[in-house]
Amino acid sequence: MSAFPADELRTPRTRLRRPIASDAAAIFARYGSDPEVARYVLWPAATDVSETEAFLQRSLDAWDLEMGHRPWIIEWEGRVAGMIGVTVTNRRAELGYVLARDCWGQGLMTEVVIRVMEHCFEDPTIDRVWAVADVDNTASSRVMEKAEMTFEGVLRAWAHHPGAGGGSRDCRCYSRVRGER
Repeated sequence: MSAFPADELRTPRTRLRRPIASDAAAIFARYGSDPEVARYVLWPAATDVSETEAFLQRSLDAWDLEMGHRPWIIEWEGRVAGMIGVTVTNRRAELGYVLARDCWGQGLMTEVVIRVMEHCFEDPTIDRVWAVADVDNTASSRVMEKAEMTFEGVLRAWAHHPGAGGGSRDCRCYSRVRGER
């Protein structure tokens, strides 16, 4: 068994890799500054690349410290397409992901979510993989359904999505537990 999380994972169409500081410009240009992409995530669209650089530094620190939320860059067709990350707490892995708008509708995120879940369950200390989606983010809910995650219910006032009007938002919760499928 390799160390969790691995520095790199692959799917049939994508490469998932640890971010590097020089990814900031591509992230900012491809999706980090896009209000439509940021609509249902925990951060507002970046207005300056320095915000993306600060986020990336926190991500690099999490990798170096081997704790917290550790994201992978999703590369597709030779360029940055998005990110997916995992936070492991008490035998549970929580996923979070984002994808550039021009990559939507290609089935990429479902492919990536499935691979990351497989990787999580390669680690014997992880028994549950889960994620949430804003109740209005039907595309993200559909990703989790196509990845064969189980809908568990709605978590009321679960997250603050600045791009969706602010305030606490209800989220749909999905999971898969070890041995399911």
